[in-house]
Amino acid sequence: MPLSQVWQLARFLELAHSRAAGRDLTPGPGFQPSLMDMWVLSQLAGCVDSVNRHLEARDLHLATRELRAFIYTDLCDTYVEYVKAVLRTPDSPEFLPSLLILHSCVLTSLKLLHPVMPFITEELFQRLPTLPKERRKESIMIEAFPQALEWNGFLNTDLGRSVEVALQLVTGVRHMKKTYDLGKDVTPTVLVSSTEEGLGPLAELVQRLAGCGELLFSEEKVDAA
Repeated sequence: MPLSQVWQLARFLELAHSRAAGRDLTPGPGFQPSLMDMWVLSQLAGCVDSVNRHLEARDLHLATRELRAFIYTDLCDTYVEYVKAVLRTPDSPEFLPSLLILHSCVLTSLKLLHPVMPFITEELFQRLPTLPKERRKESIMIEAFPQALEWNGFLNTDLGRSVEVALQLVTGVRHMKKTYDLGKDVTPTVLVSSTEEGLGPLAELVQRLAGCGELLFSEEKVDAA
């Protein structure tokens, strides 16, 4: 597993923490995670379960594959890209939920990775800032390994399916923009023909990741011609 992306992920989190310097990071009454926050926690819950099962079966290569899929695809390519702009803006109401959930995801990922990459995970563990009231031991080596029972409450298969369809839309819009040589500053309106439920609330995911404008949804078949 390449080290550079894990290092960059931890560095991105460090920078986000630096922008929050002096701010109260304790969740208040108005703390409201977004759908994508809940999605990445659901994906992490699935990863924790799979990694534990593979390690118990001594299938280290399968555990590593699950970790790579979560860290590279779910966390870096999807969630971080979605919250990147938000985490540059500490005054945004989305900043605190995104920071806290990214912190939890990165810290848990490092613990899961530790048996595979002991030295870099220890180094990054020591570098990561500590949240208020966060209980962290002096070394990742003596931290409790994440267990499925702790994370199962975050599993949401319906949300996972909806986000999967939304990410297919992202791929489609990116392909069309490339086909018609539309630059990053061009944000076309997109008509989506789908009977899939739950896509409406995920329109912002498609807009942020695909660089498009308004999404119009229709259950009728659209003639591409």
